Amino acid sequence: MTSKITFSNIKHIFVKSGSDVKKTERSLGKLQAGDIPKRLKPGLKIDVLVLKRLPALTTDDTITFDEDDIRPGTRRHFTELKDVYMRKNWLLVHTDFFKKTEFDDVIMIILHGV
Repeated sequence: MTSKITFSNIKHIFVKSGSDVKKTERSLGKLQAGDIPKRLKPGLKIDVLVLKRLPALTTDDTITFDEDDIRPGTRRHFTELKDVYMRKNWLLVHTDFFKKTEFDDVIMIILHGV
């Protein structure tokens, strides 16, 4: 049996396909993240996950993942960002993040309460 990871108190989710990641994002290690970076405030956190498939269980403010569905080494956390990243809607995930991401993976960016 696999363990589960649950996020609650979700404020916003941005989903991106691995095939939608631009070459410049990969080379710079910066993920274009919709407007989520601009929404980051004290008491909130951003989690980024690369999923092999979409989650099985979601509700209005909770989402649960099987740990086996998350690509190893791709989870990132942010509780604060530099102003330049907030203005440009980037998350600095580093280039190794994209090396572990496959073409048909799903990148999920979750803004939630801490």
